[in-house]
Amino acid sequence: MATTDYRRDNGSMLRYIAPIVAAWAAILFLIFLPQSINYRGLIDTLAEWQFNVFGRYWPALTLALLIGLFALPVALVLWLLRRARDGRRDGDTHLLSLAEERDRAVRSSNWTSRSLFGLSGLGVLGAIVTLFMMMGLPNGAGQPQQINVGQVPFVQPREGAARLVGQMDWQRLTRFDESLIFAKRSLYFVPVVGQVSDGSRASVRYFVQVFPNEFTLPANQPFDYIRERNSIQEHSPVTGKIAAPVNGILRHEGLPDELVRLYHKVGFTASDDNYVLYRNQSSVGWRHWWVTIGFLLFSALAFLAGNYLRRNVRTLENLSV
Repeated sequence: MATTDYRRDNGSMLRYIAPIVAAWAAILFLIFLPQSINYRGLIDTLAEWQFNVFGRYWPALTLALLIGLFALPVALVLWLLRRARDGRRDGDTHLLSLAEERDRAVRSSNWTSRSLFGLSGLGVLGAIVTLFMMMGLPNGAGQPQQINVGQVPFVQPREGAARLVGQMDWQRLTRFDESLIFAKRSLYFVPVVGQVSDGSRASVRYFVQVFPNEFTLPANQPFDYIRERNSIQEHSPVTGKIAAPVNGILRHEGLPDELVRLYHKVGFTASDDNYVLYRNQSSVGWRHWWVTIGFLLFSALAFLAGNYLRRNVRTLENLSV
């Protein structure tokens, strides 16, 4: 005959709270992901704050902290509600046998495994959404549109294959570092203008992506040194090894907002209505590919964890008590 043990049943808070909070966090992830990819909304605001305080921006950490900030109050409210309900039931507690304990463990594991399977499905959905976003990116197909920067009448630019004709202002070379959980890269941009000037400009609209082997930095000046307005004339020259015209893929508002603000800080106005000539398709879709891979890996891990719990449930169900 099976031995019976008795324990107080205060309920399993985790069984009820964890699935709800996990689902809410997944929804937040899908909401904030496009902002992280396109540097818009709250992500953009937090990125600017990080640049001002720390001098750099951590995309993955920012996304995680933002999700946690919005998910924590929900978890706290649910926990308080559960505690209040348990308090009302203290006078009506009952004792559980081992069989009832097993059944409660089975229900709790089922809840958790279903939540993990749900998160796995959301991971797949996130990957699909990211791929659809990538399909909307410009590509290099078709006849390149030639844009003569600074010449009138001005050409109405369109996204896609393009050829920029103008002067590359190498002294305004900037670097943008971005990192995801599994990968990182550095992008370099140079303004393309009608005529290079040492003074500030009303607005600069066109930029071109360049590669490290296409320029030489001064040996006595670190790249991340930011010249303020009062010393912007006093700098060692950056030597460019290429000149416009340059062919590539034109993208509207392709310059990260962080660089737009950085240019403003040094007295060089970059237009919010800017166009960036990326040199190849991989540069345009890099972030989307890695975000997709991250979603799929998350989905696979959640599925494996859910499947592991499901096997444990079957083991518990076969126990004789």
